[in-house]
Amino acid sequence: MQQRWTLQIESFARIKEAAIEIRPLTLFVGENNSGKSYVATLLWGVWAFSPSLFSNRIPTSSDYLECDAIIKQLAKTLALNSEETLELTDKQQAILIGWFNTILNRKRQELVSKIFSTNEITIGKLAISDYQRIKALKIKIDKNLEQPYYFEESLLTVSKNFIKSINEAPEAVDKFIYEVVQDLVFSLLFFGYPNVSNNRTLKMLSLFMSLNIRPPRKMPLFLPTSRTSFMHSFPALVADALSGDSLKLTAPVRRFLQLLAQPKNRVNADNKLVAIAEWLEQELIKGKIEKLETDSLPIYQYKLDKLAAIPMYLTSSLVSEVAPLVHFLRSFESYNALFIEEPEAHLHPAAQRVMARALARIMNQGVPLLTTTHGDTLFQQLNNLAVLYNHPNKKTLLKKLKYSQDELINPKDMVAYQFKRETGQTLVERLDATDYGIAVPTFNEPLEELLEEIYLIQDDDSKD
Repeated sequence: MQQRWTLQIESFARIKEAAIEIRPLTLFVGENNSGKSYVATLLWGVWAFSPSLFSNRIPTSSDYLECDAIIKQLAKTLALNSEETLELTDKQQAILIGWFNTILNRKRQELVSKIFSTNEITIGKLAISDYQRIKALKIKIDKNLEQPYYFEESLLTVSKNFIKSINEAPEAVDKFIYEVVQDLVFSLLFFGYPNVSNNRTLKMLSLFMSLNIRPPRKMPLFLPTSRTSFMHSFPALVADALSGDSLKLTAPVRRFLQLLAQPKNRVNADNKLVAIAEWLEQELIKGKIEKLETDSLPIYQYKLDKLAAIPMYLTSSLVSEVAPLVHFLRSFESYNALFIEEPEAHLHPAAQRVMARALARIMNQGVPLLTTTHGDTLFQQLNNLAVLYNHPNKKTLLKKLKYSQDELINPKDMVAYQFKRETGQTLVERLDATDYGIAVPTFNEPLEELLEEIYLIQDDDSKD
């Protein structure tokens, strides 16, 4: 994840205001019914639905024309030296994101209604601020490129003919310039599309371009809470999610069910996320999650060694809670981020520690991860992995604790926000990291009260 930015929210549900900085690992903690899921769902929607905010018509506003001018200036510079690799400047990035912010705030209510499937939830302000990149986004010409352009996370490659057309007949390629502007914004904020790190994806991109079709952008994956219930009642819920009839579901939940119903997910055998899925099966559920294709909906089941497969509705809550994560890790090349609510749900404290290690492994494979959690054990395990990252005896401790290097968390990549109810509203507070990790008052205070109660009871008992 090469970017950092903050989502500014005002007058949303019970939240007066919040500023959420996005990092590779973003954690929401706090009391029940304080708004964590609301904000996570909103953030997912901004990420997933931003492309739908763009008009089909080429804008004529002054802020868009500034974006248009950026593309034309880049084309002019590249035409003078086709071997040069340019970097998008901070000023150019600010102009592009400023144009997007205008659209985002203007269509904020429309977006919220789409995300939550209701007009009852209002929002006063929605904007992105404090944008910065760790690695610059670069632009270069590829003389052998057949399509006009393609994106990787930090690289925009354009064809020589496209650059020539922009410089000689810009009106003829206005549509492509507008698409480049949209895709630049999307790449700056939510990572480039599509991932062209393998030949198969590059061939698919060429096919889309040859048919004059925009390639599909990757979307974030959202794993909602109560995954056991979803897996147990999967067929009935999917039927409604696909038809959109009676049952009201938020957009990410509906999308989750639709993805579960999707047939023949392609598995990339070289994907390191597949190895994490297999590790979770081995360390946590002690068996395999299988997906059987049928003429209607796929069937998910649990297989333990040579025993007969068990239908998902007969499995333990541990298995059914973890099953969606295992399944989607095997086909994750279709997504660009992971949102997971309460990954510790139904897990014994020892299993929560394993889950925390899995989350760290996922993040370290370049998948931005946002999670809501009530799990103090899971959170402390993440803290330990972050503290170990810069520990002077890291090598010795890794061996002693049997952790791997890819489970360590750079503290700079981790941020936590505490949601706390106060007089009818929720206060969203950023929790600062220390040498010992991130302290969470809403976890620590109840534990301290419980310990005091234990000492009081035991002390009183000893006097009888």
